[in-house]
Amino acid sequence: MKAFSLFFLLAASLCSFAQSDFEILDAVNLSNDYEGGEYEMNIAPTSGEVEHAMWLVYHGSTPITIRCKRTETDVCPNTYNRTCWKICPPNLVLAGDYPYMWVNVSANVLLEDFNPGDTITTFAPHFDPAGQDSCSLFTYEFYNDTDLTTALAEVRFRFNHGTGACTASTPEYELDFSVAPNPASDEVYIQAEQQLDEVTLFDLQGKEIIRLQPNAIFYNLNVSEIPSGIYILHVSGADGKGVKKLVIE
Repeated sequence: MKAFSLFFLLAASLCSFAQSDFEILDAVNLSNDYEGGEYEMNIAPTSGEVEHAMWLVYHGSTPITIRCKRTETDVCPNTYNRTCWKICPPNLVLAGDYPYMWVNVSANVLLEDFNPGDTITTFAPHFDPAGQDSCSLFTYEFYNDTDLTTALAEVRFRFNHGTGACTASTPEYELDFSVAPNPASDEVYIQAEQQLDEVTLFDLQGKEIIRLQPNAIFYNLNVSEIPSGIYILHVSGADGKGVKKLVIE
């Protein structure tokens, strides 16, 4: 990680900063800010592992520690991926094994410390289509390590690795649902306005703890035998997905 002076940033022709304390810049073309947007990469199904580096630029006035969340938003099966954040994990992971994960190595979540004054670090999504003729969409979100409920910055990566039109897409809307009590030690009551097709609980390393199909708008989730800690609850319905932090005591 390196701190760059304001003079360097101006020389690189970076535009005036958005209201967010973060920018996500294309390392190849620093004039392109993809924070809140989508980067698209066209590759052949037989290309092997590819990568593209981005700069996460912090303009805040106080020190902050950031972790990166990678979500397989709509990813082709039988492909592989990994995310370089601080360091590169040694191995690719198979799509579907970890649909959601905090970027980690050997179950240790990778954290980056950002100091005030235009601090920059690099992250790089890696993807191997493994011969699959299709397309895949990932979402990368960056969180304050002390607040895992609200992303401070995000970018989507679309890998077009097919000969036809790419149909990978984000959910049409965020599925609104409630979780109570939270923290919980026995049962958690999950309720939504539409039918819950799937409920999945992950730990902070992205390991799947529970996956079930309620097929109802209301479900009682027994967490009495799950170790105490912070977990991420994912729900999905016909037209959307939702995520909440769950604390088990």
